[in-house]
Amino acid sequence: MPPSYAVFFKTHFWDAFTSRQLDRLKARVGNGTIFVGIDETHEPAPEIEHDRVVRVTSASISKLGLLPITTHGSIIWYNIDYPHYVAFSENPFYDYYITIEYDVVVNTALDHLIAALAENRVDYLGFQIRKPPVEWPWYPMHLEIYGSDMLVFLSCFSIYSNRALKVLLARRQAMGKDFSCGTLNFWPNNEAFIPNEIRNAGMRIDTLGHHGATDYYDWWPPLHEDELSQVSEQSFIHPVLEGTRYILSLANHEPSISNYFFRESAIRRKLARFSPSVVNPILMAVVKGRLRGKLERTLEQIGLRHKWYKNAQSSSSRSDQHRSPHNKA
Repeated sequence: MPPSYAVFFKTHFWDAFTSRQLDRLKARVGNGTIFVGIDETHEPAPEIEHDRVVRVTSASISKLGLLPITTHGSIIWYNIDYPHYVAFSENPFYDYYITIEYDVVVNTALDHLIAALAENRVDYLGFQIRKPPVEWPWYPMHLEIYGSDMLVFLSCFSIYSNRALKVLLARRQAMGKDFSCGTLNFWPNNEAFIPNEIRNAGMRIDTLGHHGATDYYDWWPPLHEDELSQVSEQSFIHPVLEGTRYILSLANHEPSISNYFFRESAIRRKLARFSPSVVNPILMAVVKGRLRGKLERTLEQIGLRHKWYKNAQSSSSRSDQHRSPHNKA
């Protein structure tokens, strides 16, 4: 018998784009069962035309004993694995679980991929970040937890064995108790938590690059949906966006917004498909956000504002930092 598997399509909104993305995914799934996972931690989601929907709520997360910790923004943004446990707890009988974000496109047969992983007894498939872990923004905060040889993986598209999800859920639950009593000083980000906990449990890890082309798979820059036909040879693509989400992604992480005013710049060419009346207000909002961020970082450096990651520190760590902000090297 081939291994059974579930596919968990994750999103925090539902519109025509996510519907098209789900259709693309369906074309790659043979024997697997597809679930749509919708984030309802902020507000209820609309009805979704799919027969299997997992609605991830604050209550369903809390029921599993998972702490609502994040540095900023969504809890699920910081802990992308939380929805996995909600879906797993409701459907615990599959051999493997594929989790895929709404902005990922896969151009490979998932039945064959699952079969290959099962044959090699792989427990986790992810994507190791391209830069050295020491350049990862959270690297210093995770040294005490995982050491200098830590792994850092993107899990926008990832695959877990049944036992891997059991272990990860148990570790998050145990860490929650340690964090609450102060024996764990920092709540680990998903990009370090997932691969290191699996490695520490003695389970087998594999990477996407061993199963197909990943030239267009990273955290940025985005690929516009209309460009998918140009990279059809790529097995794994991320992020794929359209509309204002595409504009925001480009603008938020462009090294210098001023590049937009140079006719031959990459961002100018990429945004040429949109009307200036749509682009300009978004660029202005991004500029204001960057100025605000610069002010906040200056205040952090002189001790007049908590560090950006303070909400992921235990209460004892936060109080120590607050008492002596100028004594930190």
